[in-house]
Amino acid sequence: MNSLTRTIACAALLAGCSAGPAVVETPHVAASTSAKPPAPKPDPDAGKAPTPYTAAQIRDACRAGRTLTFVTEAPGKPPQQRRMRFLAVDDERATIADEVLDDTGKPVGAAETEVATWEELRRHASFPKEQTTIADAVAEVPAGSFPCKRYTVVDGNKKRTMCFANELPGPPVEMIIEEDGKLVVSMELLKNEPGQ
Repeated sequence: MNSLTRTIACAALLAGCSAGPAVVETPHVAASTSAKPPAPKPDPDAGKAPTPYTAAQIRDACRAGRTLTFVTEAPGKPPQQRRMRFLAVDDERATIADEVLDDTGKPVGAAETEVATWEELRRHASFPKEQTTIADAVAEVPAGSFPCKRYTVVDGNKKRTMCFANELPGPPVEMIIEEDGKLVVSMELLKNEPGQ
């Protein structure tokens, strides 16, 4: 999601305008009564199951400093802790740091940082309608017991089960990914710190 493309494009545009304003003559074109209206923008949610939260709900729940710590497990590997921190937020987007923790809770290596709009974060939980089943459930994870919407997404031999807590907008508090009926990875919320 990180990209300098927009900044580079703006810089190129400004550099191109440094010689001062240009005068452009536009030829006269007779107005047409049969002009077509602009094509409607495609609906990003067409064919998708409803997402568990709106972009506004995620934004309101994710103040600067909000920190979520998860434990992930995969067959044949020791459990690993991951921490997601909202470093900075505004009305449109968030800057998020993701880091792996050691057994004592200290970061291992440098955090990966990304910037995402609230709409992009909402779409992380957008799945094809025909592959998705949504049910009320309760997720029991180390951070507590959470009434949630359980999303089960089946795509061929891959199955994802995600529990989105009703009162905790953001990533799922529990996730299990299976392939051919075997566990690939699981993730559970250890701690949620609300931030400022």
